[in-house]
Amino acid sequence: EAMTYSDDCKNDKYNPYCNGDGDTTSGGQFVENDGDMMMKMMHMTFHQSTDLTLLFKKLNSNDLGMYIVLLLITVLLGIITEWLNYARFNYQMKSKLSTYQKLPKMHAMIIIICYFLSTTIAYALMLVVMSYNVGAFFATILGFTIGNFVFGYLRDVKQHNMDYFTEGYEEEEGHCKKKCHANNDM
Repeated sequence: EAMTYSDDCKNDKYNPYCNGDGDTTSGGQFVENDGDMMMKMMHMTFHQSTDLTLLFKKLNSNDLGMYIVLLLITVLLGIITEWLNYARFNYQMKSKLSTYQKLPKMHAMIIIICYFLSTTIAYALMLVVMSYNVGAFFATILGFTIGNFVFGYLRDVKQHNMDYFTEGYEEEEGHCKKKCHANNDM
């Protein structure tokens, strides 16, 4: 069976992949043989469509319901990324508080794993954004925003509390040298 070309290229003289009569030069949308091979043209500008593939062929939407599920997964991945950054921050703070104790290997491994996972998910979300689907773009931004709002606030509170309790204390070889001596003089 011959190639069947989509109507996307008919009379589209501004599309670099089309020659104006429905034929594609490369990257066009067509079905070859018995439908085994399908190529979709990648959008290079923002578009709105419920047709979205989320990183893997199996994670694609054919209807509005599945599209909304994929957008919710995208939001959740953004929140998880911010949570991983918050978890890494917590373990780093624990290591700073125990300056004169050796950092447990488990803490170091958790910091490394959190960094690895957050970076991996962030790059995967970058690929989602590069689909140029408006819904996927805003779902990604919404996920990062919600995650930053929740976990950024918790991080700031924890940082403020740590600064408050350690303000004015300088340690030298594990001993308090500033306020401790000032309080002992009284």
